[in-house]
Amino acid sequence: MVDNLKVDLCRKLRVETCGSISVQYVVLASCRGHECGQENLLKCARPLGKITNNNNLGFVTTKSELQALCPDLQSSMKCINSYTKNCMPENQRQNFNSLYQGVNIAIKELCQDGSYQDAFLKHAPCMQKVQTDYELCSKRYQQSVIELESKNTTKSSENVKSVCCAFREFLACSHHTVRRKCGEETAEFTKDFLDRMSNSLIKMHCSLYTQSECIVSGAATTSQVRIITQLTTVLLLASHYLFT
Repeated sequence: MVDNLKVDLCRKLRVETCGSISVQYVVLASCRGHECGQENLLKCARPLGKITNNNNLGFVTTKSELQALCPDLQSSMKCINSYTKNCMPENQRQNFNSLYQGVNIAIKELCQDGSYQDAFLKHAPCMQKVQTDYELCSKRYQQSVIELESKNTTKSSENVKSVCCAFREFLACSHHTVRRKCGEETAEFTKDFLDRMSNSLIKMHCSLYTQSECIVSGAATTSQVRIITQLTTVLLLASHYLFT
């Protein structure tokens, strides 16, 4: 009974907060004990959610504007890191850190002086112009996840294939959208950003389903489906750092 309530809560939270990057952290927290409940992780993720919900990054075109936002980003990541140390067993924490290494590095480099920050500020104006088209890519992926959850099927291998292929389609759609409007250089920057954030996920869970082989079935567990759905959701929403 308790497990069913947790599953229902996870689904409800993912749908109702899909406009915020905090969705991944909410889902993770809601499936743990009271001492590490969702309210603790929500507190960590709140600055990230505030940024994405208010679309503040849509106004980041100068270094000073980016620097004004970075303390909130960095504070959230430190808080989340503390949560994983206190609330996750070692094996789960190692897996989490491995999968989110790209996210942490991207935020770190975005918020410090260097070539990555310079490249972001160079390409940011045009990336903002493609926001409407980019959102069409992300909405298609979100809809795929919602439809998958509503089916409540036990065919894990088919679910993994559906989520992985939908996410690969999102990556390709994003790249083509930026290239069409902003040119090859900006498209390569956004592709690099998304690749860095999703590389561990693709290698660990979606290697069977390449862009040209998404019709291939493979074996998977129910836990894989849950992990992939959650991780691709947060990676998708984290990419709004570039477009919103």
